[in-house]
Amino acid sequence: MFKNTEFHRFPIVFLLIFVILASCSSASDTTRDRSAEGDFPPPVAAAIRDSLGDPQSNLAKEDLEKVEGIQLEGIAEPIDLSSLKKLVNLKSLTLSYTNAENLDFLGKLPHLEYLQLEGVGLEQLPDFGKLRLKSLNINDSDIESLDFIKNWDALEYLTLSSARLSSLEGIQQAKNLEGLLISNNPVNDISLLKELDVLERLELRSTRITDLSPLADLEDLKLLDIRDTDVRSVTPVANLPKLKILLVTKKNIDDLPKVPDTVEVSETNVLAY
Repeated sequence: MFKNTEFHRFPIVFLLIFVILASCSSASDTTRDRSAEGDFPPPVAAAIRDSLGDPQSNLAKEDLEKVEGIQLEGIAEPIDLSSLKKLVNLKSLTLSYTNAENLDFLGKLPHLEYLQLEGVGLEQLPDFGKLRLKSLNINDSDIESLDFIKNWDALEYLTLSSARLSSLEGIQQAKNLEGLLISNNPVNDISLLKELDVLERLELRSTRITDLSPLADLEDLKLLDIRDTDVRSVTPVANLPKLKILLVTKKNIDDLPKVPDTVEVSETNVLAY
C-alpha cells in the first residue's frame, strides 16, 4: 500500500517540475522581450535614454515606442546604427559627424519626417523606400545629385549645403517645397526652380549662378540669398510681390536701385522674414 501511494505521487512531482521550468522559461522570454538594452550600441542607448528623459530606462519595448526624436553626434569610430529601426515611431533623427557604417536602416523608419545629416561623408543617399520626409537637412557631404528626391512629394524643406552638387535635376518633383538651401555648391543652372511654385526661401550663396531669370515667376518667394555669386542683375526678382529680404554682395550688383523700399537689402544674415 505504501509503495503504491509513493508511485502515484511521481506524476505530481513531475508536473510541479514542469510548471516551474516553464515558468522560468516564460519569465526569461518576458525579460528578453521587455528589455532591448543589449540590442543598442552604448552611444545609441544613451541617446535613447536622453530622449526619454530617463537615464535608468532598461529600454523596454513600451519605452522604445515613445521615442519620437533622437540625436547622435561626435562618434568617430564606425558604428552600426541598424538597431534604430526598433524605434518604430521615430519622427526626427539627427546624425552629426557620426561615422555610421551605413544608412540603409533609414528606409525602415516609416514615420520619419525630419532628417538631419551633418558631416556623414555621403556621396549618395540609400534607398529610402516609402519614407515621406517633410524636412531633409544635409550639411558637409559629398553628394553630387538629387536623384533621391524624385518620389518625395511631401518634402517641404531641403538643405544641402557644402556639398558637390552640380545639377538640380529632379528638384522639379518636389512640388511642395517651401525652403531650398543649397549654398556652397558648384551648381550653375537653376532653370528647374521655376517649377517650384510655393517656394518661399531660397539660399544660393557661393554657387556658380549668373542669371536670376528662372525665378521671375516665383510669387511666393520671401527670402533670396545670392551673396558671393556672379549674379550682376536682380531685375528679374526685384518686383516679386512677397519678397521681403534680398541678401547680396552689393558691389557685385549693377541695378540695386530697381529694388523697392519694401525689400530689405543686406549683406548679412537676417533672422526673420
